[in-house]
Amino acid sequence: MRPTQEQLLRSVRESLSDVVIPNVDDSWARYVAKGMEKILLHLEQRAAHEHEFLVRDTIELRALFTALASDEGLAAAGSFIPLAADLRDTLDQPALAEGDPPDALALLEENERHRALLVDVINVVEARDADTALAAVRESVRAMVRDELERDLELARPTFMLFGPPSTKAAAK
Repeated sequence: MRPTQEQLLRSVRESLSDVVIPNVDDSWARYVAKGMEKILLHLEQRAAHEHEFLVRDTIELRALFTALASDEGLAAAGSFIPLAADLRDTLDQPALAEGDPPDALALLEENERHRALLVDVINVVEARDADTALAAVRESVRAMVRDELERDLELARPTFMLFGPPSTKAAAK
């Protein structure tokens, strides 16, 4: 359907940027409008990338859980015994991200369950910080979190604003 979400958001943002903001005389109102412009840019980024990032994130989490659940050395060390059932239960569920284009809400719920389990994995790894047998797991978890943060940052970056003192030009008016 045309216009797409991305096109609508871009049109509203460009109207705000090119027509409204240049004609706002009040410095605070202009600052607020620029904040709104950044939120619209963020929404454009989310509309364009959020589903793709959610699918990738969910697939990567599932791959990490598969590696943890199947690593005999870790099971022998007892590192993930408390989580073994949770890992198996998660892996026994259908992988929505790997099939036909999934329902967005169902995929989001699957991803949130995966992220909650990742927190449990992190807690186990951190509790056994001195355990050298977990070094590879620790690095895998850190790499997964770094990848998640990079994707999240790509979506959030448009909202970054500088909060500083008013410029001297504005003060002179």
